[in-house]
Amino acid sequence: MVLFGAVTAAALPEWLAQRHRVDDQNPLTADRQLLRALQALDGLLLSGRGGRRIDDDALVAAADGDARGIGAALGALIAAGWVDRTSAGRPVLAHDLEAITVFDVYRALGLGLDSVTIADIADRDWDDRLRDVLGAMLAGDRAALAMPVKELLGLSGPAA
Repeated sequence: MVLFGAVTAAALPEWLAQRHRVDDQNPLTADRQLLRALQALDGLLLSGRGGRRIDDDALVAAADGDARGIGAALGALIAAGWVDRTSAGRPVLAHDLEAITVFDVYRALGLGLDSVTIADIADRDWDDRLRDVLGAMLAGDRAALAMPVKELLGLSGPAA
């Protein structure tokens, strides 16, 4: 028993260090942020259609236990005005997902380019070419992600 305690005490600092490295090994990448936001919207939409309310813990459980990802997603969705909290603190949809595109969610998460205004390089001979490239990239993002969220989630049409 003493040996077990000694081994446990010796391993504890390494175990704690490993726990803190989990987020470093699983960063909140752009695709993960978008996935978690869409999972949150999906969970909220389905719970609303079923006439029940869902809480943050249920959303986290549905997102493979990714509390950090769901928390960041809910924060962005609330800031955008698409999700609100009830008096009990539960998240609820505050906007029709037919009117929100995947691009809108992408932008609300702070992903992609805001604009193609490049004031810092106005005196360079290549700034117009860079503006064109970035403008095409922004237009491509917008076109590729133009689908309404409700359609992406496969829930378009009248409520069941």
